[in-house]
Amino acid sequence: MFHSLRSQFIVPLFASILVAVGLVTALAYYFANQSAKELTEQRLASVASVAVAASYPLTEKVLDQMRGLSSLEIVIFQYLDRQIVSKTSGIDAREFNAHLDGNDYAVPQFAHDCLWLGKRWDLLIRPIGALGVPESRSIVILTLHENQESLISQALSLPIATGSVSAIAVGVIATYLATRISNRIRRLGEHVSRIELGKSEPLVPTGPQDEINKLTENVNRMTQQLKVSQQTLATNQRAQLINQLASGMAHQFRNTLTGARLAIQMHQQENPKESTEDLDLALDQLRLAEQSIQSLLQVRGGLEATPSDPQSVETITTQLMGLIKSKAEHRGHQLLTEIEEPAKEQMLPDGKSILGAILNLALNGIEAMDTPGCLTIDVKQTSSKQPAPQCVFTISDTGNGPTEAIQATMMESFSTTKQEGIGIGLPMAMSVADRYGGSLTWYRDVNVTRFVFAIPVLEASRLDAPVLEGPAI
Repeated sequence: MFHSLRSQFIVPLFASILVAVGLVTALAYYFANQSAKELTEQRLASVASVAVAASYPLTEKVLDQMRGLSSLEIVIFQYLDRQIVSKTSGIDAREFNAHLDGNDYAVPQFAHDCLWLGKRWDLLIRPIGALGVPESRSIVILTLHENQESLISQALSLPIATGSVSAIAVGVIATYLATRISNRIRRLGEHVSRIELGKSEPLVPTGPQDEINKLTENVNRMTQQLKVSQQTLATNQRAQLINQLASGMAHQFRNTLTGARLAIQMHQQENPKESTEDLDLALDQLRLAEQSIQSLLQVRGGLEATPSDPQSVETITTQLMGLIKSKAEHRGHQLLTEIEEPAKEQMLPDGKSILGAILNLALNGIEAMDTPGCLTIDVKQTSSKQPAPQCVFTISDTGNGPTEAIQATMMESFSTTKQEGIGIGLPMAMSVADRYGGSLTWYRDVNVTRFVFAIPVLEASRLDAPVLEGPAI
């Protein structure tokens, strides 16, 4: 059976308050009763002392006057022969005499809440004169017990009222606080249920900075970690699929492209007089496809394969322009290249990998321009005073740039906004730069997107070392 936090909190609280109010009331009643009893006895004793010390006869007229002043009933009688001497007018002598037998009126005493003369009384008996003297008398002073009960009610009214008001106030405040906390916990529970359904939006904490807020923050962190884990799992699944595709089809595509390229080259050799512009364009597209196949093979086998021969910056740039020229012209884009003279002859390690990295950046720039624009490739050499001189390729396009949704993850594998893309271009370029101690960054400059690929140049001593060729593509 479900028990809400509100009921679990409020019911024990109310029960505790009621028990506390009951205990306070019981104690107040006990002390009020004792106090009222003492006050009543003192009052009766005071009147008895006045009557005993009186130097005038205590006639019924005098007793009635005393009754008018004190609201007490007074009876004076001889306790030896049980005869009433005088009384107040409120006492019936016959009824009073009917209750005389069995009472020792020669002994001073105070009787509390006793039934006498058909009513409940508090009474005081005080002997007048010496004991054993025949004419000795006793005085009986009576007051209705309800007068004492009135005093007790007055004494109890304040604690009962205070306890009741306090209970109501505490109950209202407790109900409000319990409802507020319960609503916050319910809201957090609904958020967890949404997470279970796959919705990973964070929950905005509400209320004071307390344990519930900390729990909300922990749930939000857990949600983000779960989202990252789901993205990682999806990436790994895509990577596994790409590896399977690359392993099963890359070599077949490579052989087919190689055969087509050799056939075109043989045709050019056999027919040197024919126009080769279209054939050159076809060869460029085949070489571009071979670079894509090489990228797939690198995804399959990793980037730690045996590097290719070093190549000069000028050679890499020339090959790059040959690969992207036809695609840029087909889309109506303008190509601009600027290479500083000191950078042209600089040698870069693993020429094929670096060419593939820069090619991916250039193709991304071409595809990023929806309308005819300009792609600029600027190559410079950094100052030789730096610890390791670098060659910096800046690829700029006039497209709209990466969207905000992809900016944080576009350097990660399989992160792409292209409908037919697989998202390996930028991660591979980043991996190549990291592998050789370089860097890949990007930024927006007014309406131009610039990707900066920096790679250390080879020292002269390393150029003489033999380089093992990797497997043929």
